Amino acid sequence: MAQQAEEPPQLAVVECDGGRVRTREPGQGPGVHLVAEGWRETKNAVLIRATRQVFAEDPQPEPPACFCDAQHVAKIVGGEKSAPGHSSSPPEQPVLSYLYGSAKAVHSQAKEAWEQYRVWMRGCWQGEVDQVLYELSLWQQRLDPPPAEAAEQDPRRVVAKTLSYLQHNRGRMDYPSYRRQGRPVTSAWMESLVKEMNYRVKGSEMFWNDPEGAEAILQVRAAALCDDGRLVSHLKTRPGYAFVRRPKIRILPAQTRKS
Repeated sequence: MAQQAEEPPQLAVVECDGGRVRTREPGQGPGVHLVAEGWRETKNAVLIRATRQVFAEDPQPEPPACFCDAQHVAKIVGGEKSAPGHSSSPPEQPVLSYLYGSAKAVHSQAKEAWEQYRVWMRGCWQGEVDQVLYELSLWQQRLDPPPAEAAEQDPRRVVAKTLSYLQHNRGRMDYPSYRRQGRPVTSAWMESLVKEMNYRVKGSEMFWNDPEGAEAILQVRAAALCDDGRLVSHLKTRPGYAFVRRPKIRILPAQTRKS
């Protein structure tokens, strides 16, 4: 069902992320036969055809208002009970989640924690990731590194995880440059696609043969979500389609020999 675009887009945006699907071992008879818990990671990607505008200066040097709204940020990062980067936290804005969690970890007063979050968030938005890393490293020195038995909510572990995340992604956080070049700085497209894929393949009592069954349903779901009509075209022209008239084969009568 693969197709080739007639013209290349002005800006092609490709984003990738993993999902989860539950599988069963085939050939084991009726019922669900699992290896461990049966969970497998899926690989998802989205291609967005977009346009862009290039700027001499950063078109949005200040963070959007929603990133400075306490209620909105708390909703994004998963509420008061979720640790940054924890599996219960929504993945839409991991940077905000880590920064917000670390700010609360190093400040006991809510007002001080919020102001600290805003400073770090603004620094990352403006490309000053090294400065944020420096300040977090100072806090880590004050708290000491987390021991192996430290809980997820332990301030030492929270700060350590934020440091690790920013150090690993610092080369991909030059947001001012991206905005000047008209490039997207959001993963919302990919996060939305993962949810759309999960609506079909992940749910209660859903198990797919590993790997053929899971791969097949993922391919069909991906085609259904494409906006170029490739699945409809495939269904109309595939062999055995009931509403496509196939040419009849003419059977010639057997010739008789003359003696």
